[in-house]
Amino acid sequence: MKKNIKVSLLFKIVIPFIVSVAGVAYYALFIVYMPQHDRMLKDKLLLKGKVTLNNTQPYIGKAIDAKDDLSLMACMQNIMKDNDFMYARVLNSSGTVVAHNNINEWGTNYSGTLTKKIVSSGEMLISERKNPDGFDCALPFAENLFLTVGLSDLKMKALCSQKREEVKQLLLFITISASAVGFLYYWVFAVLPLKRLKVFIDSVTMGKLEERLFPLGSAEVASIARSINLLLDRATKELAQNKNSAEAAENNLIVSLHNVCSLAAIPFLCVDINGKVVSKSEMGIPFAVKQGDMIIEATDDKEFLKTFRDSQNKVNEIFELTTKNYKSRFLTIKNVSNKAIETLIVFRG
Repeated sequence: MKKNIKVSLLFKIVIPFIVSVAGVAYYALFIVYMPQHDRMLKDKLLLKGKVTLNNTQPYIGKAIDAKDDLSLMACMQNIMKDNDFMYARVLNSSGTVVAHNNINEWGTNYSGTLTKKIVSSGEMLISERKNPDGFDCALPFAENLFLTVGLSDLKMKALCSQKREEVKQLLLFITISASAVGFLYYWVFAVLPLKRLKVFIDSVTMGKLEERLFPLGSAEVASIARSINLLLDRATKELAQNKNSAEAAENNLIVSLHNVCSLAAIPFLCVDINGKVVSKSEMGIPFAVKQGDMIIEATDDKEFLKTFRDSQNKVNEIFELTTKNYKSRFLTIKNVSNKAIETLIVFRG
């Protein structure tokens, strides 16, 4: 049951909490923020191309009208001072290069798909291009002339990749933080209350029946605490109200202690005065034994059997035995005639 409580809290609350926080963070960072960030960088790059075209076109137009190749080349080179630009050129309607930042390209005729789009457009045109990758911004001017600049997207991609790595680190930090909070919750509301429950059960087996367990922790742990308190209330009430039936009340108390041990998943054995096992837990006993077996036949551990006999000789006294594999406590309960009636043995790993 103890394990079931921990597993229940882990899978019903802790893991869903961690997954939810990580999922929301992933959605906010990668579905919402990163596309907006990438779009912003792209828009910024394209805006630079548009502004450059609008600012440079008047000077290039004057240089062409004046047939001043030196001024025309100077305008082209001035554009290329910015590393985001791959080229600056002027095309005519047939795709021939009228001017280019690379003087070797002057007079070259382009006939590709991009060139056809540029010369057929009557307004500013922005197109994606390949080899090299980036964008082409074209602005028609004068009569059948087109000023075009090539924008490289390498810096933009590098910034996007860098930001993506930063966002991954942030997501990892958020996930780790959520995990820490989740497992802290798990520790506070599952592990600690169950440890407190075991200490309380040990106290009850030592005869401190007046103590009560405050129902703290997860719903399952709190429910167990309330059930234990009810069992103890009933047992102590019967002891107080039935002074003439003390032996019957003691038997009820023994049953309650059995139930308490079972409910809290504490390994235990109950052995009557004749050495016969009358009750036991399902798991946790360090040797094989069945209900109805004689304890002296179930184990050949001499120290264990000696401690068992010592406990039967001294009722209401706690005996402890520590071995390599387990720890055990022995408590023999007496009846109204001060005779031993049963020995309760609890085990701890």
